Order: sequence, then structure tokens, then C-alpha cells
Amino acid sequence: MSQAAFWWVPLLSATIGGLLVLIGGYLTQWLISKREREVRWKEFQRSTLIDLQADLLQIYRGVERKENYTQAWRRSTILVVRIEDDRVRKQVDDFKVAVTGANEEGMRKLFESANARIGEILRAR
Repeated sequence: MSQAAFWWVPLLSATIGGLLVLIGGYLTQWLISKREREVRWKEFQRSTLIDLQADLLQIYRGVERKENYTQAWRRSTILVVRIEDDRVRKQVDDFKVAVTGANEEGMRKLFESANARIGEILRAR
């Protein structure tokens, strides 16, 4: 056969090479994006936990000092649903029930356990 019959080989090679470069670039970008999303999510969780911890302390002190803690209460209601740790969500809910029930000893214990759990999560990250 003549060389003119194989004109398509370089064209096919270039096309396949180009497709492989595009696929490789897409996969690389996808992996980078996935890592960036994970980093952003961890940072979001971290800042949410810190804000929630501060609000719980404000509620606790507000009850002890007979001060207004409405804003911290409302904000903690929003923040707690953003937390991925089920145990923290449960402890915060239990703490808020103890606050509304005027159960100071239960409130103290629940605050301490929620605070300790948040601290564990923050130290682990």
C-alpha cells in the first residue's frame, strides 16, 4: 500500500491525544474543585461551631445573670441546623429545653457537655 492511504493515522493520533489531554485536564480540575469544596466545608463547620459555642455561652450567662439572651437564642437556632455532628445538635437542643424549663443544674451539665463536644471537634480538625 502506498503512504497516501495512511493519511488518517496522524490525524487520528492528534485527535486521540487532544481528547486525552482534555479528559486529563477535566479530571485534574474536578479533583482540585473537590478538595477546595472539602476545605471550604471544614472551614464553614469550624466557624459555625465557634459561633454556636459563643452563643451557648451567652445564653448560659444570660440565664445566670437574668439578662436578655434573645439574640443568641435565635442565632443558635439557626446555627445548630448547620452542624453536621448529630451529638452536638442533640446536646444543644437538650440544653435549650433545660433553659426553657428553668432547670439550672441540667442546663449547666448540658452546657458543659455541648461545650466539651464542640471543643473535641474543633481540636480534631
